[in-house]
Amino acid sequence: MVPLKKGWNRVLVKSPSNNSARRWMFTFVPVLVNPKTPGCNVKEYPGLKFSTRPE
Repeated sequence: MVPLKKGWNRVLVKSPSNNSARRWMFTFVPVLVNPKTPGCNVKEYPGLKFSTRPE
């Protein structure tokens, strides 16, 4: 779990930078989990904006 605060949140991603890892991929999606059915009822967190360069 990653705690988010109101406003922009910074997420640091460290990725491999060698030729053997050129197919490496990363995805970051904040989600809401229904506590009654964890892992079964997951949806994208509403109202969030994403940017590589926040204003």
